[in-house]
Amino acid sequence: MVESGFKTKAQELIKLMVDTIADKEYEKLVSNIPPKLSWAAFIDAEPTSENACLGFGKWLVEQLAMWEEYENKEFVVDHLC
Repeated sequence: MVESGFKTKAQELIKLMVDTIADKEYEKLVSNIPPKLSWAAFIDAEPTSENACLGFGKWLVEQLAMWEEYENKEFVVDHLC
């Protein structure tokens, strides 16, 4: 694969992952991430990749809520345009 082809594939994958997170469809991350990528902090603590992705979603929601409380403004994950 040439570099331009790799960059195109990488951009498509990143957009898909960010859009999935923006849609709060964390359970779909498992099918959207390549097998070689590691969600180590979440997967090591969970028995399945699906649970790890749901754990990531829970963590993200809690993190955004903490930032909102601290900054007194709303934080969201937007779709990648």
